[in-house]
Amino acid sequence: MSVLVPISGALEAARAPEALCSFRRSDGRERSWAQFGISVAAARAEIRSRGAERWVLYCEDCYVFDIALSALLREGRTILVPGGAQAALVAAIRGEDSALVGDGSFDPLSGPSLDLRAIAQAPPSAAPPALGPSRSSEASLSLFTSGSTGEPKAVPKRLGQIEAEIATLHELWGPALEGRAIFSTVSHQHIYGLLFFALLPICSGTPFCSERLAYPESIAELGGRSSALVASPAFLKRAVEARIPPLPAGREALVFSSGGNLPEEIGRAAKPVFGADILEIYGSSETGGIAYRRSGLGDPYRPFAGIQVGIAEDGRIRLRSPYLAESGFITIDDLGEISADGGLRLLGRADSVVKIEEKRVSLAEVEARIALTGLSREARALALESAGRQVIGVALSPSEAGRAILVAEGRHALVARLREQLSAYFAPVLLPRKWRFVDALPANEQGKVLKENLARLFRGKEPPFDLLASRISGSSFELEMCFPAECPYFEGHFPTRKILPAVAQIDIVMRLASERLGASLALAGIPRVKFQKPMSPFVAYVLAVRRNASTGSLEFSFKESGTDIVCSSGRLVLGAAG
Repeated sequence: MSVLVPISGALEAARAPEALCSFRRSDGRERSWAQFGISVAAARAEIRSRGAERWVLYCEDCYVFDIALSALLREGRTILVPGGAQAALVAAIRGEDSALVGDGSFDPLSGPSLDLRAIAQAPPSAAPPALGPSRSSEASLSLFTSGSTGEPKAVPKRLGQIEAEIATLHELWGPALEGRAIFSTVSHQHIYGLLFFALLPICSGTPFCSERLAYPESIAELGGRSSALVASPAFLKRAVEARIPPLPAGREALVFSSGGNLPEEIGRAAKPVFGADILEIYGSSETGGIAYRRSGLGDPYRPFAGIQVGIAEDGRIRLRSPYLAESGFITIDDLGEISADGGLRLLGRADSVVKIEEKRVSLAEVEARIALTGLSREARALALESAGRQVIGVALSPSEAGRAILVAEGRHALVARLREQLSAYFAPVLLPRKWRFVDALPANEQGKVLKENLARLFRGKEPPFDLLASRISGSSFELEMCFPAECPYFEGHFPTRKILPAVAQIDIVMRLASERLGASLALAGIPRVKFQKPMSPFVAYVLAVRRNASTGSLEFSFKESGTDIVCSSGRLVLGAAG
């Protein structure tokens, strides 16, 4: 097994100078441990010359992040790690006496920062400056997560806690990582990515790809070498839904998942893609890792070594961990139960209990009962204000059975079927009143479905169409959708038959292109469009859109799902967004 070096130590000193430390997918650039050591020393000199004691650290490239983190630790600085680089977020955590360090990813409104990209490309022949001993014992680190008030919440981490957790991970999976390269779909700016993507590779000497995998199609690149993948549940679900081909025999990947719940059926379906069970990690920013299991087997979680887990009288999980500052037990807001063999089963969040007209109901139970209907791949319930009273809303990604009802019978029929089955467990007043059907729940890059993102789905009117599936790759995407009979696009047109007007089709293309391609787009002209077959309710359609940067246009087509029947197609000229 590889030699583990503490993050506070001289990592490069324990490695062969010419050995591979990190590599990039986009340009094939490789960095040796000699280069890493020279870059850390150069970054230390720059940080020392600036004089600031507090540093906000944000990098898109994980290799540059590791250089910055190592340099700041050895200079004994206070390190603030935000989850994003937006100016408002940075301003909320930095204060007046801190500096910024990264790889050029900060919002320009945040002000000037120390950009380490040139330092990270230093040739191994450069002589490192003489800087004296490390001051890592004086350093401190805080992660920032979304707080309940909407303001970023600081989660302090002691180096000893982090190093103890890395040692546990290495003890468990160090042998399995031998000879592999680590890839990641998650950000190292959060605890899961920080441990598995930023720290475990450099502490264990495992080569890693410093750029994240953004699309499920990128999984094919894992087949070129023995690999491990640090993934989110959202990414694994997209990979399963995109029907990614299995990795070749002999190139099976070691895959981790954390940051949210991975449905059992997704865990089972992902195994053939990667050639092995998915390893699920349960934990949080505050606690670090708590337990792990192999997904898709129905097994309970197993606590990591040194962690004691119990259940409080109110059903919440209690734990004592070497990764915490507290020496005794703490109680967290997750509900659980201890299985007969001492494992841990998760039962949802304790704060999911709400009152609807003086009746208490667990939103986690609502979600669990919806799962039993077989009409949902995944659902989240939340309390909403409507007409001055509190009601339950549900955002739901339909299963194949649910999708069939949605397409053939419409939105109201699917709601009626769900409410009918839920009525066996809940009083009428507790049944969900608002529903949103989506192709996927709005997860962040860590795979977590945040309450504020769910609530955003319920603002304004019901969407005019339902998305059934999506696939995005660079400047193009495909979306499968259907239109309910009550869709406002049908109103006022063709009174004897519901037909989707041409102007509505163009509006849908422009709206979804702006949303899915991450840019504000304006229509400047319609030089070529054909409308070949009417589009109606109760039919699934696939919209394919490709942005052509060289011509400044969008090429699109609507087809009936599962066929080659084209309903409309053409090219739209784009102009400057006003």
